[in-house]
This record gives sequence, C-alpha cells and structure tokens, in this order.
Amino acid sequence: MDARRLLWILVVASGATMVVALILQRTAKVPEQAGKAQPRPASRPATDRASQQSQPSPASRPAAGASWRWEVHPAKEATLGSTDPASGYRLELSLSSLGAAVKGLKLARGGQLLRAVTFAGRSYYPLATRHILFPDEGRGQNLTVLHWRAGEVRRAPDGTQSLTFTLAVKRNGQDYVRLEKTYSLAKGSNFVQVSLRAVNLAAREVTVKLTQFGTTGLAAAASGPEQRELIYGRLVGGNLQLRRIPLAATRDMALGLRHCRWLGRSDAAEPVLWLGLADRDNTALTCIIPGGRLGPLAGPSAPARFFAAAIQESARRRTFLAGMNLGPSRIGPAGALTVRMKLYAGPRQPDPFEADPAYKARKAGRGTGWQAEAGPRGEVLLGSLDQRSGYKFQVQLTTLGAAIRTLKLSEHFRTVADKKYYRRSPDTYRRTVQKAYRRRRLRRLRQQYPELEGLVAKYPQLRAMGPKLLQPASAAKLPEEFRKLLETRPGLRKALKDCPELLQKDPGKVPDLWGNYSLLNPVPHERQDLYAMATREVRFPEASHGQDLARLDWRAGPVKTDGNSQQVTFTTQLSRYGKPCLRLEKTYAVTKGSYSVKVTLRAVNLGSEELQFELTHLLAAGVPREGIQRDQRSTAYGKLVKGELKVMKRPVPQANGKKAPPDLASPDELGRSDAGPEAVLWAGSSNRFFAAFAYIFPHQGSEALAAPAAKAAFLNAAVPESPTWRTYVPLMKLGPHRLEPGKALELKLDLFAGPKKRALFNGNALYRALNYKGALEFRPCFCAPPALALVMMWLLDLFSKVTLGNYGLAIVLLVVLVRLCLHPLTKKGQVAMMAMQKLQPELEKIREKYKDDKDRLQQETMKVYRSAGITPMLGCLPMFLQMPIWIALWTGLQAAVELRHAPFLPVWITDLSVPDALIRWAEPSQAATWPMVGPMYAFNLLPVLLAVAMFLQQKYTPTAAAASQPQKQASQKQMAYFMTGFFLLIFYNAPSGLTMYIMASTFAGVAEQYFIRKHIRQMETVEAATETKVAIPGKRFRGQKPKKPKGPFRLTK
Repeated sequence: MDARRLLWILVVASGATMVVALILQRTAKVPEQAGKAQPRPASRPATDRASQQSQPSPASRPAAGASWRWEVHPAKEATLGSTDPASGYRLELSLSSLGAAVKGLKLARGGQLLRAVTFAGRSYYPLATRHILFPDEGRGQNLTVLHWRAGEVRRAPDGTQSLTFTLAVKRNGQDYVRLEKTYSLAKGSNFVQVSLRAVNLAAREVTVKLTQFGTTGLAAAASGPEQRELIYGRLVGGNLQLRRIPLAATRDMALGLRHCRWLGRSDAAEPVLWLGLADRDNTALTCIIPGGRLGPLAGPSAPARFFAAAIQESARRRTFLAGMNLGPSRIGPAGALTVRMKLYAGPRQPDPFEADPAYKARKAGRGTGWQAEAGPRGEVLLGSLDQRSGYKFQVQLTTLGAAIRTLKLSEHFRTVADKKYYRRSPDTYRRTVQKAYRRRRLRRLRQQYPELEGLVAKYPQLRAMGPKLLQPASAAKLPEEFRKLLETRPGLRKALKDCPELLQKDPGKVPDLWGNYSLLNPVPHERQDLYAMATREVRFPEASHGQDLARLDWRAGPVKTDGNSQQVTFTTQLSRYGKPCLRLEKTYAVTKGSYSVKVTLRAVNLGSEELQFELTHLLAAGVPREGIQRDQRSTAYGKLVKGELKVMKRPVPQANGKKAPPDLASPDELGRSDAGPEAVLWAGSSNRFFAAFAYIFPHQGSEALAAPAAKAAFLNAAVPESPTWRTYVPLMKLGPHRLEPGKALELKLDLFAGPKKRALFNGNALYRALNYKGALEFRPCFCAPPALALVMMWLLDLFSKVTLGNYGLAIVLLVVLVRLCLHPLTKKGQVAMMAMQKLQPELEKIREKYKDDKDRLQQETMKVYRSAGITPMLGCLPMFLQMPIWIALWTGLQAAVELRHAPFLPVWITDLSVPDALIRWAEPSQAATWPMVGPMYAFNLLPVLLAVAMFLQQKYTPTAAAASQPQKQASQKQMAYFMTGFFLLIFYNAPSGLTMYIMASTFAGVAEQYFIRKHIRQMETVEAATETKVAIPGKRFRGQKPKKPKGPFRLTK
C-alpha cells in the first residue's frame, strides 16, 4: 500500500461520517425522494479492440515531408498442385494475391489441412506477409490489405509448379523497394518452397523489417477431443528439443497479435529452428532454410524472431497464429535480401526437415567451427558471514557462467530468531543453522517416504547397519519388504545415500533457524538456474554464431587474499577450427567494510584477424520478496533526464498483468550507456529494504559518470519464479565491439549489494553521485513529501538513541511530541465542538424556520456561529494535521531498514516493520487472502487495540447533534461502529510500528479529550458561580446600545 492509497483511505475515513450521516438524515427526513430515479450519466462507448489494433503505431506513421505510394493490382487467385492421386501431387495449394498468402491447403489423402481464420473483422491467411517497416523512415504498411501482382503459373519439365507475386513502393515518386514472393511445389513432395525477396531500388541504403505469418488455421477434427497444439523445435546443446503448447493454453492468453508470446530467435545460442501447428495425425511446420547471405539459419542479415498469438476461430474455439519477425536488415543500393522458407504439410514426423543438407548441417553444429574451453565444475567463496571479520557479505561464486550463485549479508538475517541467536552465541550459530537445515531436510524426506518409519520400527537391524545398508554385500541381509521398497521407490536409494540420518532416531529439538539474509539467489528457468552477473552469451555477428556461456564451466583461479580484500579470476577461451580466437577473463574482488563487489571483465583477441563480438550479461537476479501484502520488488535504473540523474522503476507486479511481459528471448530495453544526455548509468533489482545495482565505470581519466565506450544496452526481462508468478531479471548487452589482433578490451563494474540506508548512500561518494538514495521506497504524495518522511525517520533515530535502540519506545516518544505540538489546536477544537453542541437548540429552530430557503438557512447558521465566536472546521483541524504525519510515517516505515527486525517487547512485537502476529497458524504465501486485509495467516492484536481506541474516540468525541435529532444521533452511532471495523480491516496487516503509532496517538487523544472536557466543565462551573445579572434603569448612550437584541447585559465580577 503506497502513500496515495493511504491518503485516500484516510480521507474516506474522515469524511465517511459526515457523508453517511447526511445520507441517513436525508433519507429519514424526505422519504418520498428515496424512490426517485436519479439521472444516469451518458455511458461512454466501448473501445473497439479491432479499431485500436488498426491504428498505426508511432513508428508506423509516415515521416513528415515524404509521400509514399504502393502499387495497386487486381485481385487474383491461383492453384498449385492437385488432390487427384493420379496427378502425382500430394498437396493442393490455393494462393491469393491478398498478402501473397495461402488461402487454403489440402492433402491429397486427408482433406483440408490449412485455411483462413476470421477474427475481429480480419482474415488471417497462412504464410501471409503481414507487415513491412522502414525503421529509418518511420513508415510501415500492412501488406495483407494490398493485392500483390500475381504472375503466371510456371511448370517445369519435372512437374514442379511455381508462382511469383510482386509488390513495389515509391517514395517521393522514386522507386524505393520491391518485394518478390515465390511459391514452388514439386510432385511427390509434402514440402512447399517459399522464397521472400526484398530488392532495394533506391540510391541509398535501406533498412527493412518484415512480419511473416507461418501456419495458421489448422482444421479441427470433425469428432473426438481437441488435440491441436503449437509445436516448435529448439536446438539445445546440439540436440533438437520439441516444445509443445496445447491449445488449452490459449484460455489464459489475451487475444490478438498485441499479446503474442515470443518463443525464441533463430540466431540465439539456443536457436528455434521451426514452428507450426499439429494435431494427432497431421502437422504443418514452417522453417527458415540457411542459404546465401543469411548464413546458418537466418543470420545477421535477417534474424528471425518467432512468436505465437491466440485468436478466436469460432464462438467456442480458439486457435494459434504462428509467425516470425525478420530483421531489421540493411540492404545496400541495388542489393537484395532473400529469405528461404520451407513449409511441410503432411503426416506427423519428429523432424521432417532432416533431409535438407543445410538444415542438417545447422542442426549438427557443423560449419561454425566454434568451440569453448570448459574447466572443472566448482564453487568459490569470497568474504565472510562473521561480522567480526569486517566483511559485509559472503559471495558464493560458481564456475557456470562465472556467476554469483548467492550473496548473503553478514549483518542481516532471515528471521528475528536468527538475529537473537547470533547475538547470544556467534560461535555456535553456524553449527546450529546447519543442524536446523538437516532437521528440515530429514522431516521433508520422512514425509516423502512415510512407510520407512514403520519398516525401521519392525526391523531394528536396519538402523544398526547405517551407511552399510546400500553396499552390495549387505543386500542379502536386508528384509524382503525393504528390498521391495527400494525397487518401487527409486528416489529412496539416493535419499539414504545423501541423508544417512533418515534411518536414525529424531535428533531432538533444534532451533528453527534459517541463516543470514540471502540477497542474490538462483532463479529457476527452463531446467537451468539463472545466476546473478552470469556471462550469458557471446555472439559474433559477422560469423553468425552465438556461444552459450551460462552453461559453460569457466576455469577458476586461486583466491588471492591480502589483509583487506579477496579476489578470484575466472577464464575461458573460444577457438575456431582449432585456433584460439578469444579469451574472456572475469575477476571478482571484495573489500572489508564495503558493500561493493568489483567486477572486471576482460576480452583478448588471440587471433590474427579483427574480431567483432557482443556479450550479454545478467545483472542482479533472484532478489527475494519482502512484505506480505504485495510484491514490492522492482527493476531500478538510473537515467539522465535533462542533465539530472533520476531513478526509474519497473515494478514486478507489471510482469504479472494482462499484457504479455518481455521474456529472455525478447527483453525490453531500458536505455543505453552511449545515449548521450539520456544515458542509463546503472541498473539492478531492489525490494522493500535491500538492493543490488550494477554500474559501469567510464574509461580512466573521464570525469563523466556515463560509459559510452562500453556500448551497453540495459535490458529487462520477465521470467517465471513459480507456476503463478513472474519476476524481473535485468540484463546488459555490450557491443558490438571490434578488437584488433592482440588487443584487449577491459570493462570495470561496481555491484552494490546491501541495505537501502540513506546514511550509507550519503556517506559514499560514488553512491551519492549515482543517486542510489532515489531507490528508497518513500512513495510520496502531495500532503506528505519525502522531506516530511525523512524528518519523521530522523526523529525516530534520535529518540531510539534515547531509548537505547528500542524503536517501539521511540515511537511512543514521537506520539508524545506530536500531541504536545498539536495540543493548542486540539483544545480549541474541543472547545468549539462543545460550544456547537450548546448551540444546537437555537440551530434547530433556524432549520425549522428556513427549511424551504437553503441560502437563508446557511446565512443564519453562519451568523449564529460568528456571534458565538465559533469556527466549525476547527474541530476537524487536528485530525487533518495528523494525516500527513501518518502518511509520512507510513512511507518511512516502508523504506526504513533500521526498523526491520527492530523489537519493542521480548516476546511480542519483535519486528516493527511487519504485523505483530501474536498467534501464527500459517505462512503468508499459504494463507487465504481476504478483501482489504490480505493474507490471513495470524492473529494480530495491535489492530484490535487500534479498533478499540478508534471506538472510544468516536464515542467520547463531542458531536453537534442535539437530543431533538435522534435520527442524526443514530447515524453517528452507526458510523462509530463502521469506522471501527473499517480501521480494523485496513490496518490489520499494516506494519506494527505504524499501527502502534496510530493506536498510541488515538489513546492519547482519548485521554486528552477527557481532560480537556473536564477542564472546560470546571471553568463553566466557576463562571456560572461568579456571574451576576444587573439591570440599569434609564436610557443608555446611543453609541453603547447594541442594535439587536435589546435587554439586560452581563457584568462579571
């Protein structure tokens, strides 16, 4: 919950009493108006999704001053092949000039396989060339609404039939680009050869990006269950892996091309080779075949990015629309770009393109000649978790991708119990954590194999055999039941080997400890974990080759230690055709007393020719979730905006919305380091209290903070961390860089990993210059700026020194200070409210007298208030003045890592940054979620006490309702109950520090009201006792006479 939402809740809470009371009063007084129909506002017309999709994007609008004209041709259809078995053809292809697409495809034996699908008023044809974009010109065109020029069907002597479609465009009256698309079908073949060619007719270089549909409209079976699915082949480690997405998955996908799912790229380290649709018996697949300038499977000239979208094919059925984006590709003057595709339509096969020599060579990995040197798998530890060592964290490095597996902070722990145990016994804490880990693992395995406990009780010799149980010599001594259990439960043998304690007695009670706080952690992704700072991929654009380095074990060197720091270097070497080509070195260094990890990346050209390469790195990955109500994690990055460094954020909940998030195959770009005045300097991940940011140092001698020479593009991708939730992972793409033979490129990075403390960021010159403090989650609003939140936290820090580090007592002192400052206004407000209560009989007469004249009623009412010296709004002023303080304290607690695990009492309220959880029965992630409350995982006592305080305050607050207004008094009584329940709900899972502040402030307000009202009554009693009425005979001076009313006046002794 941010500050704006809290402000809204407080405004609603403060105004609800007045609004509901007025409604109840009006309903009771004027019952005949309750049944009158209120005029309804005119409803806005619903937005047409199809019309939205037809609007051109900003990139597709024509550039100013340029005129574009596309050729116009008549509609034409043609047919290739035949369904007659005697003709020798296996396919019949119906072609349409609209988008140069396939209108229908029939099997000679099997009937209709592909056809057009109509969705949202549009027809989607298989193999249609959907769109062309000229990025340099800012111009795009939908090609499926244009009729291409269709040639004549040509027949070769061997029976092969072919047809060519052409379409040209002119810019400012001059020929610009011509598109040519040729379909070719041979006898006895289930393959359709498709050639798409873009010819540059201009006198300068042209950049082209094409969107090409693949197979769509696969006919459903006439009967039986739905078995259609989308399939695509991905090359992983030299092996083709078949990926399937069932048609049922479209129920969870938004409809339309805007919500497509990206499947992969053809030029990636793990490329996608083909994709299409299939049912139980038949399949229709599209593959890009290597050849010409494309290199191995659509190389740098036209890299392919495959996608799939869901569309509605009937009232009850959905289907997949598959396709690919080609490019962007640069075409020189009089040059051409050719993309060769092959469509397979026929019986289902594991890999129908295997017979193509170019495809087979690509699949086998031949022709590239690239090899990466691998070292032994291992791990390296830098730093220490012992606070006495001086290190702020311990980094666990892995040889896989030379990455950070985990990073644990030495001064912060996962639970309050860990913090208490470490302070009590630092020497035995590590051993106790290991025992607690083994006990949890033992409990989990025993739950997995419950029958094991009965066998051990029945056969005590199993426990005596111990580790010898699994040796071949002991097989004859094992009971028959146990041998059968080992055979039927394959995982049991490995569990006994890894955990010999599984057969032993329970080790007894062990403290439930979890260890230090782990800031960076592995993120599971497609059978491989993603590690922070991993060098994910190196690409050689000119050679059209990408090498996966995240699955490669780098060679780890020895750990070098001096008195103040530790460092280690990882190396790997890439060769081509057996000759060394590129050596990569990555060095990690940690220093005592610093929250920074220094990372140095060095690339050396070992060859005899100039080398061009690109590197992709992961940044901070696996930052854990903090908080129970919502995910407060985000990808944060520092970007220059008009010369000022500002912190931008991409909250993780955005990755779980209706819009399809960017994945690792197609991440979003946050910005570049060489973007000049809008450069991005750093990027990383943060949660409520902690952050990890990576910054690239500029070249030595540069005074600027940006590093344009790195040519770094900062990216952001969403990956699933659980079956129902995704998280963001920031990346960095370096290059392309060119290295002369024997030259080296060195980049230095600073990885900050620690708590988000304002004092820490202000005390470090680099952190202060990079504006890391802008990542603090203050979430300000107009009535509670960040400065007020900082003042509140400064006061808490000041009072915590007085209370010897107890922030709970500091909050109580803060309540006393705020109440003392607001006491004069509170007293005036109470006096005004009690005076208004006395004026109610007179105001009731005025209401009755002017009930038909609202303007006169308001004038007379204000006249009575002025004559009595009362300001009606004065009673609400103290509450409105406290609202900014509440919001400022709320935002401060959201970002104050000092309050994390800060206790108030030894056994209750042990963490002021979370609910008090007096009685806990579940984990927040496993508990049921209630509206306005969140996860109901524990009984929180503080919100109940707050509700009691709010009820007492509502009960003892003087009201303006007279005894003659029972309806208004009843409505105010109802509102007292309503506000009590309302505050109980919205503050039930609020931080206990905030709840305790409002509760203490409310109870103090109740006590303050009691003493103020008591004092006012005593003063009124004294005044009544000392007051005397005197009537003076005779006429008075005219200047001393009040105009109205006439009569005696009062003199006080």
